[in-house]
Amino acid sequence: MANILEKLIIKPQRSLSGLFSVYSVVVPIVLGIVMTCLTGFAVYWVSDHAFNQAHQNWVDMFTENIRQDMVKGNHSEVFRKCKKFSNESDGVVHLVIKDSFGKDVCNEGMQSTSPHLVKKIYFDSSGAELVGEVEVLLEQKSRNKIVMITLGLLVFGFSILTILLLKVGRSIQNSIIEPFVTIHHALRTPTPNGLSSINLNGKLSEIIEIESSLKFYGDEIGRLRNLEMKSESLRVLSEMASQVAHDIRSPLSALNMVSSELGEVSEEKRLLIRNSIQRINDIANDLLAKGKLNAEKIKTSSDTDQLPLDESKRELILLAPLVDGLVSEKRIQFRDKINIKIDADLKDGLGCFVKAGSIDLKRILSNLVNNSVEAFPDNKGEVIIVIETRGDWVNILVKDNGGGIPQEILNQLGKAGLSYGKNDSDSGSGLGIYHAKKCIEAMGGHFAITSQLGQGTQVKIQLPRAKTPAWFLESLVLSSEMEIYCLDDDLTIHQIWKSRLENIQGTYKNIHINNFTSALEFKKCIQAEKSETTSKDLFLIDFELLGQDTNGLEVIEHLGFFENVILVTSRYEEPEIKRRCELLNIKLLPKSLAGFVPIVIEKAKERYDWILIDDDELVRLTWKASASKHNKKFIGFKCYEDFLAEQRNFDYNSSIFIDVHLGNGVNGKDVAEKLFEDGFKKLHLATGYDADHFSRMDFIISVLGKEPPIKLG
Repeated sequence: MANILEKLIIKPQRSLSGLFSVYSVVVPIVLGIVMTCLTGFAVYWVSDHAFNQAHQNWVDMFTENIRQDMVKGNHSEVFRKCKKFSNESDGVVHLVIKDSFGKDVCNEGMQSTSPHLVKKIYFDSSGAELVGEVEVLLEQKSRNKIVMITLGLLVFGFSILTILLLKVGRSIQNSIIEPFVTIHHALRTPTPNGLSSINLNGKLSEIIEIESSLKFYGDEIGRLRNLEMKSESLRVLSEMASQVAHDIRSPLSALNMVSSELGEVSEEKRLLIRNSIQRINDIANDLLAKGKLNAEKIKTSSDTDQLPLDESKRELILLAPLVDGLVSEKRIQFRDKINIKIDADLKDGLGCFVKAGSIDLKRILSNLVNNSVEAFPDNKGEVIIVIETRGDWVNILVKDNGGGIPQEILNQLGKAGLSYGKNDSDSGSGLGIYHAKKCIEAMGGHFAITSQLGQGTQVKIQLPRAKTPAWFLESLVLSSEMEIYCLDDDLTIHQIWKSRLENIQGTYKNIHINNFTSALEFKKCIQAEKSETTSKDLFLIDFELLGQDTNGLEVIEHLGFFENVILVTSRYEEPEIKRRCELLNIKLLPKSLAGFVPIVIEKAKERYDWILIDDDELVRLTWKASASKHNKKFIGFKCYEDFLAEQRNFDYNSSIFIDVHLGNGVNGKDVAEKLFEDGFKKLHLATGYDADHFSRMDFIISVLGKEPPIKLG
């Protein structure tokens, strides 16, 4: 019996040691081969896919470039483009373009009967009428290079991985198996003192000590975790970490989508990339700041039901571009969901400003759109963000036509941990609505949700409306006769202005627009016509001029004119640009609002024979009677403020007569000087003082008495 027991104990110990000695060599090699092959296959697939996709994009672009020429039968132009693209395109061995009858229009490069890529050219988008096709043969050098790189990675990866796994196996052998082998030998030759006399060289004792330490620290971590769960302050930190994970998906998704298509990047995509990167950076900075703030509050208070309101982060926000940019981001994020429509209605809120935290507001609106999209049945529905003005308040509505929310659930939304309607059970933690409500209330606003089953849900955010800043262009004022100069490297903007002006040029035929994409050509034109430019000229200038060694503000400063200049730029939020515009008295218009800014046609200015500014009503009545008798066109004003309200309606050649003492300490000389600077040149002082009472005034034509220029009778 003793021998049998000894075999049962000793034999498994010997087998464990022997098996591990073998497996510690075989397993690393097998795992190294498997993992290296998988890695190599993945690298090859990704590289090959990228290779094919790049050439597919090239073929699509080239096909679109020649489609109109093929439709028109302009084969000579097609042949020219074919030759040009064939010479300039890497990796294309053979390029053939055939017409609808299969006849070659162009045949460049090495002959082949099996093209890699074939693209049909149709007369229109219906695909009913074929006008030709493009066949492309790609060279194999790039694919061969991919194969060689993949093989190199296989060999290198196999070597490194096998060495690492062998080292791990040897470490386990020395640290764990050898102590068991020592015990095994001790059992075969027992000593009087038994196992207590076994010398494991500290290995087994280290394992026991580590296990004991881990148990101790595990108990401590458990105790601290229990304390954290009881602490309201630490609960907010935990929720914030979850919220950041929830928030960061949207900007990263948009960034990944757009960055994969970089090439000749349009301004719209540059703006989207810049905004997405900035948003990620803002979220990270916001997390750090809130983490520090909460850490300080933990020391002093446990009441954190209200989110802290950091006044320094409340900034002046123009809502329309913020919402428009967010909608663009969301369309890209969810562009694979073809039955989901995301839109914005901004017409009632183009000039709406609010004082709020831009990071929080963007995050809230982003999460609300995500909530709607994720809750749509069958990935089909519509989300729209609407801006409304209601007196001193601005409403932001996020509406969808989804399945709606039951009333019993609706009453509970806004509480931490409650989520409803999301298709992915793991996608909703209930923190989004909870934090949104808290943040909006901290901004001095209101947050409400209404919903009807089968009809959809509406989230209403109400914020106090802020005063419009001086730099913002609320409306584009045009005169019935005007030359407009537009400098912008984005052809889309030129098309927008052209389209908008075409709608009014039928009535106002003397409004003309001159378009420039080059700052150099623009400056040459303006310098050549500078003597002819007048106050009627209007300048619409972009700030960022891609590929040019200057920007819009530098162009304006170089030419030295600042009247009727509007900077139309997507970088309107940058503090330095706003500061320089305010310094130069230049208006700013966000480029995204170019298609929506109200256009006001200034009515024709009226020319008056006499315009009198005098606070004495009897004097004004006397002048009015005289003007009527002598067929003079007359208008009188009690004070300068009344005149100022209608100043834009008066022709600059009108004669203006100003009393010296206008009441409330206003001096007529100062008023005259200001009007002279505004463009009025026929200025007179109508006063009881003699002319020699005044020092020389270059802006005054004459000093008259109180009587009308043509006396009564």
